[in-house]
Amino acid sequence: MRKNFFLAMACVLFNSVSFSQVVDGKEDKFLKLWEKEKYEDITYKADAKIYKDRKNAELYLWASMGWYEISHSEDPKIIEYYKDPFKDALKNAAKFIKYDEEGLKDANMDYLTTLKKEGIQRCMDLMKEEDYRKATYTYKYLVEIFPMDDGILYMRGICDAHNNNNFEAERNIKAAVKGMEMDYVPDDIVRPAFSQSVVMFSDLLVQNEFADSAKVVLNFASEYLPGDQAISDQLSKLSE
Repeated sequence: MRKNFFLAMACVLFNSVSFSQVVDGKEDKFLKLWEKEKYEDITYKADAKIYKDRKNAELYLWASMGWYEISHSEDPKIIEYYKDPFKDALKNAAKFIKYDEEGLKDANMDYLTTLKKEGIQRCMDLMKEEDYRKATYTYKYLVEIFPMDDGILYMRGICDAHNNNNFEAERNIKAAVKGMEMDYVPDDIVRPAFSQSVVMFSDLLVQNEFADSAKVVLNFASEYLPGDQAISDQLSKLSE
């Protein structure tokens, strides 16, 4: 009984933790700070070292992880002091991807996937709140972190359209469509958000008297989300 209890607890802990620290890194000085949960110190020290070594990808990754942990703090003082630590986590992760030449990205994909999941969810929440400006810059960083995921780029274009930035909307959607034609398959993180975004976009097009364009968008999305109920319902609604 006791053995089964500890086994169950181990499984719970394993499944709840998606990443721990930088994997395969060389900046060992940050490890002790991480173990002590000194996340603010990690961001400060990483920023200081970045000032002298701007192309050191690992430093940006440490900074990103530090900011991510700060963004989940329940300390009222930290919540009040830091304006948007999750944005800083994304910003530093994008810099990490830009300068990563040693393949650290693959070793730390668990963390990047966590950012992807929470970042996309944040965008969807912001879109529902009609805070398109903040959703746009969140998508901007996500596109930089995941440049090969054209579904994210497409959703950014949709967000641009809602933000009345028609030039950026057209540019990003066209680029995304071109990339998606190369056997794109949305993953489990992108799929539900892509569906919601496309339905929202079709509503926007209908509001602006572009019902035919809305149908084109929905039919295009259905190729990548076959059997999606929300898209099917929206097409049926427009066909009435």
